[in-house]
Amino acid sequence: MKSKIALFLELTISLFIITLLSGCFGDGGIANYDGTWTAGVADSVPITISGVAATCVVSTPLPAITLTNGIGSTSQTNICSASGVAPTNVLYLVSVAIDNSTGVVDAIVNGSPLTGQCISSSGCSAQDATLSLSLTR
Repeated sequence: MKSKIALFLELTISLFIITLLSGCFGDGGIANYDGTWTAGVADSVPITISGVAATCVVSTPLPAITLTNGIGSTSQTNICSASGVAPTNVLYLVSVAIDNSTGVVDAIVNGSPLTGQCISSSGCSAQDATLSLSLTR
């Protein structure tokens, strides 16, 4: 029969090895959303210029956003044109925060709060009634 000290040492060493291996071969199930992403805003509200319905084109390439600790900001410019009216730029100011433990996305676009979810460490979205934001990398 093993002594209590020998059992204690076996248990301690086993736990140490498991802890060491989990640190080497995994992130503990917590995703890391830091890095450079592409952000795209879509607005379902029709734009009018001087009372004339406008067609808007998203500037390309889509803006990059760099997240540090899951947080970052950027801007996107859409060029809108209407018949007989000079083109107008529509600016979207975007701020993003992603919770690394849950993947929940909280964003603000031009003062409107958006909420969403990451489906992976390379794809997230957030939306409200009229705006939607996609993040990809």
